[in-house]
Amino acid sequence: MTQLQNDECILCLNFKVLTDFTDIYIFGLEAQMESLVCVALNKPRHSIVTIFLEDLSLETKVLQCIINIARVNNITPPRVSSKIKKSSSFVGANISKFKSIKVKNFRISPASSHDPKTASQFILNIPAGMAFGTGSHETTRGCLLSMQYFKWFNVKRALDIGCGSGILALAAARLWSCKVIAADNDPVAIDVAEKNISQNDKLGLVRALLSTGCQHVKIRDKKFDLVTANIFSGELISMSFEINRIVSPRGLVVLSGLLFYQEAGVLSAYRRHGFYLQRRIRIGDWSTLVVSRPGINHKKANQLSTFF
Repeated sequence: MTQLQNDECILCLNFKVLTDFTDIYIFGLEAQMESLVCVALNKPRHSIVTIFLEDLSLETKVLQCIINIARVNNITPPRVSSKIKKSSSFVGANISKFKSIKVKNFRISPASSHDPKTASQFILNIPAGMAFGTGSHETTRGCLLSMQYFKWFNVKRALDIGCGSGILALAAARLWSCKVIAADNDPVAIDVAEKNISQNDKLGLVRALLSTGCQHVKIRDKKFDLVTANIFSGELISMSFEINRIVSPRGLVVLSGLLFYQEAGVLSAYRRHGFYLQRRIRIGDWSTLVVSRPGINHKKANQLSTFF
């Protein structure tokens, strides 16, 4: 990653969107760009979305991402303004503002924690600004909750597709002490994931791989007991064949990155491959679906849906 010289400047991109579209843009940017910080100021009818970049060379890529998100969702692309601000280090100066995020037994912290009160929790240290994707988004939280709900499940090998900062892959390694592959098609995401893995995976269970979908030879020729995919709904549907091929006969698939009204389309794609819905978690407008083939112990998976 190319840094601005001496970290003296930071690029701020701003655009206004209708409030209903705010999450669509933020999630889309999080999913495609792992080296930005994105925040939104919500107002009754519209929101101001601000993107902070320490790498000026990524501006064109971010602007193209915004256009792509608008096109996929059939909305008019927003007008984006940019401004360069002086900063010794935006992230460093504001790191104290990034609080720990707790998702049931997981605590995601921007700095190392030695608090004895957290001894019974799974601690993941993800530096603020190192990548966007620090557990705060509803889709990531939905995945973490789903994984913990099925912690009784027997997982020996896991795969996280679209790993971003590597949180879900690291969470799988913590929950099941299993081998995990964290895959992404973005080299920047892989670089960030590797840094987070080196800090959090002391047992060497997680490996980051640059891969388009499940095409990497170390993925396509394996069977996985757990597959997590926190990506766009269209990608979840188009990848259903690939995912079906690599899931073990009694495997579990956690699907996220979809809005609640996209559930039917995603479920239909996986039902065609013999998967059944095991669990649904809705947080706000976002859904996380857990599917499997027949044979899961339904006595332990006796509550189909949870809403927050």
